[in-house]
Amino acid sequence: MNKIILSIMAAAAALMPAACSDDEGSVSESVPVVESSDLTFDATASQGSIGLLVDGVEAESAADWCSVSVSGRTATVSVPANAGISARSTAVILTYAGDQTIVPVTQKGLTFTLGATELTFASVGGTDTVGVYSQMPLEVTASAEWLTASLTDDGTGTGKLLGIVTSRDYRVSRMDPATKVADFMTPADKLITAPEGTSLKTANDIIWDHKLNALPIVSKDGHLVAFVFRKDYDAHKGNPLELLDSQKRYVVGAGINTRDYAERVPALVEAGVDVLVIDSSEGYSEWQARTLKWIRDHYGDTVKVGAGNVVDGEGFRFLADAGADFVKIGIGGGSICITRETKGI
Repeated sequence: MNKIILSIMAAAAALMPAACSDDEGSVSESVPVVESSDLTFDATASQGSIGLLVDGVEAESAADWCSVSVSGRTATVSVPANAGISARSTAVILTYAGDQTIVPVTQKGLTFTLGATELTFASVGGTDTVGVYSQMPLEVTASAEWLTASLTDDGTGTGKLLGIVTSRDYRVSRMDPATKVADFMTPADKLITAPEGTSLKTANDIIWDHKLNALPIVSKDGHLVAFVFRKDYDAHKGNPLELLDSQKRYVVGAGINTRDYAERVPALVEAGVDVLVIDSSEGYSEWQARTLKWIRDHYGDTVKVGAGNVVDGEGFRFLADAGADFVKIGIGGGSICITRETKGI
């Protein structure tokens, strides 16, 4: 089985000004900058690469779970592929001629992100800062990284179950890539399954009693209905404060604004969002009242929506009367936010 490679390219432009010295006609050394924002994500090895314009850059990681190495003009950042990671972050420090730049690294489940949108070094012999600017987030999700996969007669998630393949059934280093999946999968007649309508509690009991990692739920005619995983039970027990709906799904909220709500709200509702929140530093405005009215006119009380922020009773009553289900209280400070100053708070 060939190694699965996913990649994304973020458009970038390297800026390389020449800094003049006091000697007429002389130019300083070339400044080191990130050559490109190409991110190659290996779903097996979990690696992202950073291109550099110069040799001699040193790199180190601030955390032991993340490693980095430099070969020529490529810095390779590696993290272990682990679907059980809820979220963690660290930094990779690139150093050249005494100058440093920081590359944030985050991992959430099977999503590995080189989070910098601007990577800079100070120019050699001067104080100018140059760098590369990416025009899109540098993020790739390893959607091809799986531990359990079902095989059905029509290739859909509800087709007749033929078998399953797990990470224990194959090893790329020990197998011929031409080997057919049918030769190493566990066929349906050897699987432990549960019938459609089985409760989640019963399914988890079956998983525990038979020491399974996954339990297929099948219909009377053998079609796949659902999968129940041991890891989901473990995650549920490990997060006692999680907020779930009646179908054991996470409750999901989304932010909207007071400009393109007529396009965003229908798309979010169609996607199954549970609650909407108007995102604004100052909620006591006619714009939020218009947004709330539009939502109520089109969806009635079927969509829960919050508004804000406000700091007094008058603002709260205004939004409550306009149709908000809840109101955010308080206007905090921020590095570039002047709402408190302009409002006299």
